[in-house]
Amino acid sequence: MSAVSLQQSRAASVQESEPQQQQQAQQLAEEVQSGPLKLEHLLAKGFTKRDLELLKDAGYQTVECIAFAPVKNLVAVKGLSEQKVEKLKKASKELCNLGFCSAQEYLEARENLIRFTTGSVQLDSLLKGGIETGNLTELFGEFRTGKTQLCHTLAVSFLVSQIKHRRGVTRREKTKKNSKEARNGPGAVRNHSPAFQRLFAEKSKVKTAGKNRH
Repeated sequence: MSAVSLQQSRAASVQESEPQQQQQAQQLAEEVQSGPLKLEHLLAKGFTKRDLELLKDAGYQTVECIAFAPVKNLVAVKGLSEQKVEKLKKASKELCNLGFCSAQEYLEARENLIRFTTGSVQLDSLLKGGIETGNLTELFGEFRTGKTQLCHTLAVSFLVSQIKHRRGVTRREKTKKNSKEARNGPGAVRNHSPAFQRLFAEKSKVKTAGKNRH
């Protein structure tokens, strides 16, 4: 009897723990999508609250900070050994899901970057095609040399490109709609059987002949 009750209690505890694990996994996924991860996520990787307190006292507040921090800086934290630091780096990278790409993949991504023209051929050639998207381009120089004017030009060129793109999409949609109406309109010949198409052609000839007589 005791063995049966023990098995039942274990099964009940397993059933209760599964929804909790699913809820924790869902919460973790939401936090990964929404922003930085708190250090408390490292508790699930075997670290203690004392370890987290040492990291917070040293200025590390998120898992991303641990993942990107140099090893020598983490080793300098009092109370953390080199082995503990290695485990911290491994666990933080797993939680942050940091990925790597080859030089060829990075080169292909660079070649596919969208660039906006500055309005000047010479300046575009200096920038190797224009202002890159996804990167920061710094403009510096003396007073009244055209820095603000260039920013205004870039803003206008971006808006114009967006307007042209939207107009092109609208025109394509209208063209598709008109062609569809032409195919399916009252005067359109649909893909019916050959006998029906011959009958339709004969009726059209009769109507045309009647109009010519009048």
